[in-house]
Amino acid sequence: MLLPALPRQPCQPAQPQSESLLSGVPVRADGYGPGRPFHLPVDASQDVRAEAFGREVLSRTPQSAILVAEGDRALFALWYFHFALQERPDLSIVSGELLHFDWYQENLRATYPSLIVPGPFPWPETLARANPSRAVCFIRYSVPVGIDCLPPLASP
Repeated sequence: MLLPALPRQPCQPAQPQSESLLSGVPVRADGYGPGRPFHLPVDASQDVRAEAFGREVLSRTPQSAILVAEGDRALFALWYFHFALQERPDLSIVSGELLHFDWYQENLRATYPSLIVPGPFPWPETLARANPSRAVCFIRYSVPVGIDCLPPLASP
């Protein structure tokens, strides 16, 4: 069932207020003051740290490895390269911090059908034992890039 459309009313731009006291706190004419954050414009167009990090990690990760990323900066940079740019489809990129959630385990199984995700409490070490023909690498966002890889437990 569709709800009836509400009549639209044009938005009126907020008018700057003159200096005044509101509960004893001065309010500036431009709307900034206590309780209202002051944000300077940021130009991140030249910030290539995430790109450099992602390229470095992907170039140093062994073929068909399980890459366990710790922290949002590492994880999101690697997911961008892996999913958006479709680079290194041979890798399985895993969030070590989300691994204990059922919904994430289901997502991993659907995303990487060849990855064996042992349950009910998988940890990076149990992933390595369940996938003995794959190297497991641990990565955290850092400068310089540090990547620690354990070789496969068994020959393919």
